[in-house]
Amino acid sequence: MSASILLRYTVAIAAAAPLCVQADSFNAKPGTWETTTVSTTTGVPADEAMLAKMSAGMRAKYEQSMLARSGKPMISVSRECIAQQDFDQNNWLNKDGDDDCTKRTDKVIFKSAGKLTVERICSAPHARTMKITVESPNPQRIISSADIVSQGSGGKIHVDTTSRWLGAACSGNR
Repeated sequence: MSASILLRYTVAIAAAAPLCVQADSFNAKPGTWETTTVSTTTGVPADEAMLAKMSAGMRAKYEQSMLARSGKPMISVSRECIAQQDFDQNNWLNKDGDDDCTKRTDKVIFKSAGKLTVERICSAPHARTMKITVESPNPQRIISSADIVSQGSGGKIHVDTTSRWLGAACSGNR
């Protein structure tokens, strides 16, 4: 799995997962949010189709690189503006989302104004399964965790995020 795909996962997980249902607005304030993401890979989280497209040398380098960082946390920090309308209509769940998963099935396990648990099966183009839990203990904090398992290689990614509300102004963060 490339670093850009991994980064998209972490950003998507920080914002949860797209839902097919509407419910109460998520318990969070609109404005600028700062998210700290800690992701840890185990094994080689890539599907066989992606690996098959690589030359033997490129595949060996990729696998060696992924195994070398296996079990070592990667930390990133990002900022994003989320409007009240995004929370009300669950649009915030789609921001910078899992856009390389064109064929997916989401199953909402639990949803309230303060908690969301989703199971996702992505069948194309990079097959994987995910379990994502997002909680908002108060309107200025969102925490989440996700476990992602790549089909074929069996590689895994665990992601934890903590988001904090910075303020209502969104200059330069949309």
